[in-house]
Amino acid sequence: MLWLFLFISFCIGGSVDSLPDALNLRQHAIVRARIRSADSIRVGTAYPGKAGLYAVRISRRYRLGERKVIMSDVASVAFPGNGNFFAVARQVSGIVLYDTTGRQVRAISRWGSRRLEYDRPQIARAYGDTVAVWDGGNLKYLYFDGDGEVIGEISGFTWETVDFLFGKGRIVGYRAGDIQEEFLYDYDAVKDRIMLSGERDGVHRAGLERKDQHVLAGNPDRYVYLLSGSCRLRLVERGKVSREVDVCRANSSPLSVHHLENHFIVVLIAGRITAGGPVEASHLRMEVLDHSLRPLDTIDLPIEVSASIGTHVVGSHGPHLYFIAEYSTAGPSTIEREMIELAVERTAK
Repeated sequence: MLWLFLFISFCIGGSVDSLPDALNLRQHAIVRARIRSADSIRVGTAYPGKAGLYAVRISRRYRLGERKVIMSDVASVAFPGNGNFFAVARQVSGIVLYDTTGRQVRAISRWGSRRLEYDRPQIARAYGDTVAVWDGGNLKYLYFDGDGEVIGEISGFTWETVDFLFGKGRIVGYRAGDIQEEFLYDYDAVKDRIMLSGERDGVHRAGLERKDQHVLAGNPDRYVYLLSGSCRLRLVERGKVSREVDVCRANSSPLSVHHLENHFIVVLIAGRITAGGPVEASHLRMEVLDHSLRPLDTIDLPIEVSASIGTHVVGSHGPHLYFIAEYSTAGPSTIEREMIELAVERTAK
């Protein structure tokens, strides 16, 4: 097991900073973006930031083929370096491979409890040409190449993982459980051991934001996470907390955090918010921060939010975020779903 993980880590190479994010699953519903009509999602539409430094542009729409079940329960997407992408679904579909156009290549059907099989795939992250998937049913990590072939696994975990980062022979994961049992763990493949992340360096063992998706962003050496019950974002560098900032403005609540090429993105619900969740006129807001968590810009998107737990963002890659959009096509009872690609672009130097 160890030699295979080291071989994968040695071969994939690449820059840790290119690591995309993926989301995790809890027993909650995913927030959906409610779009008034398909025509309101126009490729090329840009939404400028308040500071005039950044903008979010709708750059692509994916139907993900004809299998709408993948759109109804998709939980995570990950992009290896060959242009394909993996979609991890909650229930029926499991892991599905798509090409660059959104055409389904094949379903990766390896259901079971034996070696190299999965029971409840939940989170996918890509590093170089390799995709790692957390299997919550068998409590293990599976590794796939860019064409969907399984190439290894790491097993022996005794707890549920809510989110994780991986690269260069290491995994930093967030263990789920009771509040007293939640902590960050750091698996070192070179030493073949697991330690509590920062147990000697003071990293907060618990208190991460208990959301459905994206509580961690970055790479094992340098990452951020949202603190539970607050608007605080914490930066961890080489096992030590180096900074903590407030990421909320008035009438906003954080949903998730993501790492793009040159900055972090915090996705929030903005508008009128109560303890029971967003109500009237709630929409998406994005806070753009640099790698030191210095605020750069605030971007409001006219996308209505219909639930309070989790987020509809299902992954990121390069300068792009990906989310699931819902809209009515023939009345309220008919809901269509697409995956929308958002490009976060700098508009001023």
